[in-house]
Amino acid sequence: MALFLATSSAAAAEPGSHAAVSKVKAYFFSWDVLTPTRLSAEDVVRGSDIVIEINDPVSAAIFVEWLRLDELAIRKSHEPGEARLTIDILYQDGSRSRYYANDFTLFSGDSTRSRPIDQEFRDRFDIARK
Repeated sequence: MALFLATSSAAAAEPGSHAAVSKVKAYFFSWDVLTPTRLSAEDVVRGSDIVIEINDPVSAAIFVEWLRLDELAIRKSHEPGEARLTIDILYQDGSRSRYYANDFTLFSGDSTRSRPIDQEFRDRFDIARK
């Protein structure tokens, strides 16, 4: 997907991991949607309106680099945040890493690390906005 392209190596992986990225799946609800309950990362996967799949390993690695996962910092609270976006990174060794985001923050799947996101980040996923 040209949407996420930048220069990168095809071997990009989760920080601390040596596995090469195989593909990425991103599940998205609109940032503006109001829900009666707090959505978890799994809720977004099960009911998302938009699914973006990057099957080319080089493009998937470029996308993972764009996420800047190395900037995720340890959180004081491990309370899960509300999700609007869930990103599954699949590696060539069969392993998977999950990340999720709300309007303001990208979280690790276990909610122990996070980093702020900006409007540019949000716009990359809001591809169906009228």
